[in-house]
Amino acid sequence: MLKRILLLSFLIFSLAGSSLKAANYGKISGRVFDQETGEPLIGASVIVEGTQQGAATDLTGKFVILQIPPGEYNLRVDMMGYNSVRQTAVQVQSNRIAYADFSLASKVIGAEEVIVVAERPVIEKDIAATQRTVTANDITRIPTTSISDVLQTQPGVVSSGGLHFRGGRSGEVTYFIDGIPMTDPLFSEISSSEIINRDIIQEMQVISGTYSAEYGNSMSGIINITTKEGSSRLNGNLDIKSSKAGFEENSQNYNRLVLRGNLKGPIFSPKTNFYLSASHDDRDNYLPWGYRTERNIFGKITDRHLNNFKISLGLNLSTGKRKSYSHAWKYIPDQYWYEPRTNSKMAQLGITHTLTPRLYYTFNFYYSSYHYDSGDFDYRKLTPAYQRDANKEFYLQSFVSTYEEDDQKTFGLKSDLFWQAYNYNEVKFGFEVKQHELDRFYINTPYYDDHILDNYLKKPLEAAAYIQDKINFSSIILSAGLRFDLTDPNSDYWPNPYDTFNKRLDELKTAKVRTQLSPRLGISYPVSDKTVFHFGYGHYFQRPEYQFIYKSISESNSEGVYDVDKDGDIDYDDNIIMNLRSGNGRFGNPDLKPEKTITYEFGLSQQLFENYLFNVSVYSKRITNLTGARTFYPADKPEYWETFSLHINEDFAYNNGFEIQLRKIYGRFWSGQMNYTYSIAEGSSSGPLERVGIEEANRQTLKFFPLEFDQRHTINANLLFELRKGEGPSLGGVHILQNFRSSLLFQYGSGLPYTKGTRGATEPYEINNARLPENWTIDLKIERPIQFGSLEVMPYLEVYNLTNRKNVVYVDPFTGRPDYSYGRTTEYAANPLNWGSPRIIYLGLNLYFNPKRGR
Repeated sequence: MLKRILLLSFLIFSLAGSSLKAANYGKISGRVFDQETGEPLIGASVIVEGTQQGAATDLTGKFVILQIPPGEYNLRVDMMGYNSVRQTAVQVQSNRIAYADFSLASKVIGAEEVIVVAERPVIEKDIAATQRTVTANDITRIPTTSISDVLQTQPGVVSSGGLHFRGGRSGEVTYFIDGIPMTDPLFSEISSSEIINRDIIQEMQVISGTYSAEYGNSMSGIINITTKEGSSRLNGNLDIKSSKAGFEENSQNYNRLVLRGNLKGPIFSPKTNFYLSASHDDRDNYLPWGYRTERNIFGKITDRHLNNFKISLGLNLSTGKRKSYSHAWKYIPDQYWYEPRTNSKMAQLGITHTLTPRLYYTFNFYYSSYHYDSGDFDYRKLTPAYQRDANKEFYLQSFVSTYEEDDQKTFGLKSDLFWQAYNYNEVKFGFEVKQHELDRFYINTPYYDDHILDNYLKKPLEAAAYIQDKINFSSIILSAGLRFDLTDPNSDYWPNPYDTFNKRLDELKTAKVRTQLSPRLGISYPVSDKTVFHFGYGHYFQRPEYQFIYKSISESNSEGVYDVDKDGDIDYDDNIIMNLRSGNGRFGNPDLKPEKTITYEFGLSQQLFENYLFNVSVYSKRITNLTGARTFYPADKPEYWETFSLHINEDFAYNNGFEIQLRKIYGRFWSGQMNYTYSIAEGSSSGPLERVGIEEANRQTLKFFPLEFDQRHTINANLLFELRKGEGPSLGGVHILQNFRSSLLFQYGSGLPYTKGTRGATEPYEINNARLPENWTIDLKIERPIQFGSLEVMPYLEVYNLTNRKNVVYVDPFTGRPDYSYGRTTEYAANPLNWGSPRIIYLGLNLYFNPKRGR
């Protein structure tokens, strides 16, 4: 199979004419004309200062400069017989067009260079889907600690056991770092606070609507992160933040210390530079006990010595360890052995070759790995000895009943070719091949003969290819693409676990190689300079999480305890029989189909006044082939002597809603944005495990239920107040509050669903038939830089949950209260996990060495 995939990749590569991975670049387009006559100027030189990039104007006076990393740039235009014009603060975003027009006057002896400050466009005309860009400045200005915090401020995002975008399951979002996928293939998740240090982000694009064919294996959202690069001048910063400042008891108990440092500059030559970042986050739990420690190191080297080549090498290393609070273990935390440890690695080699000013390609080779284990203990020494208190609520002596250890590795090649065929036509080709290596060990109740076991080493293969064309007509912008995806589970399996017990060897199957085509269409219709309509449509596929594909498939193990049939050969058959004997075995299905979403989206962007932008998007999603689980009981067939569950494609859902956003771009004194989302997320089940072992909910029906993350109303509002240099009140001629900045973040969410039970009821409950109370918080950040020559000192204050509101996150299903349960003591019923975080206060100090002016 690998040979076939490599051959397919070679053919795609050849047809595309070296079709390789385009990094997260933007482009600058514009026109140069005579100031007096308005005639186009042919052959004018347009240079991006501080880089080796530029272009010459064509016969119509237009120019296009490709391959510009996100950031702020200065442009200079020179032409014989005309005064030079310099335009500053041109903002470039990934996969977007930055427009810059130049008006040149005839040269006058002794005239100086003309400097024009670029106005940041309020409205972007070429966006055919809901896409929001968060810059490095945005991240530092709002009161957030992790990337997850930042994402929760975006429209359509709900936090409930993970992040859900527009009503999708939490595993339906893919994270990209510099174009490289970083989502865990086994569980389709990412611990962003642990794996990614937020300081490395230059720009983060949040795409929650329809997206182009270059993105795949995702049904709800794309998080596209572009990391920072080095510079030609040495500079850096050190950030220290602590909650143990003595303001209040909660902050002291929380006892959090965050250290972050960054350094960038040249390596012997301006053409070679580096960026280095490190972070350390050590925090206790605001609950009675628990902790979390995370460390991250990121490094990136970029070289431009070879003409028309850019070579980059990136490395990201992260480690983490935590211990979560468990209410039953409240009085014996030392006996709660479950202290998961993680570490991840990501290495990337990127080569970008510019063939012509309008054509370039890139290679990106990457390797990523992720390790997880339950803690530093030997599961083989666990014993089932435990003791509860008189009320049988809290443990007085206890044990942990499971152990897990996972090692995941991915080797990949991702590549694209970018061709600006004409000023109005942009074409992309691309392909990707990646080989996973999934080594999983999981054991439940190891001290019993009939325990649950996962023990496998699998090497699935994935490949993809796409073509995308974006045409800018005079009155409409059309984006159309087609994507091809392939997944090979590379595994044999028994469709029915009882087939192996009954020795039906002819029933052993080989998993199919799954392929699919995904059409994508986007239309942007600029009615005027201030009004743009857009429409998006697409088919999106995502392979099921590998944990549900390979569950209970164990192929070999050297320990004789797993040799069920005592033949000396520990194999797949042994594990199936053992899991059947456990009485609640759950089995994966290597023949699961890809999950599918069809999405429609309509939107309007309207500029209001000078600096205000109003956006509204209406969307509809139909989701089929979701992974579920059906439980089979002995009554179903005479041969079933134990209950078991099997993962199949039987779940479905639909999500409808609309998003409204009002934004004021950075201006004098204040700026900010507010968004409101109304969403309906209903389906047959909230996740693949919802109906496992629940007889009354086992049989699939055509009825839709509110999903666990069906939050109908969400509001996010962020207001930034800023005084610039020379502004604010003065004392003795000194403006004491100049450069002062304050940010206020308000977040509101209506109540999430839960299933309310009735005591003594004999009929099955209606799933998610009640709602939790609404939640809201207010967060505050205040900062004020002080300049000391080449050193800038930035003290700041952060307050989370400013009003100290007790937000309810869980209630007893029978009483509907977070502090009362039938038959339970008051102490046990008032589980601190039922409420969200109290007010936490931080004091911080950020030191910038040799900072860029106007940062």
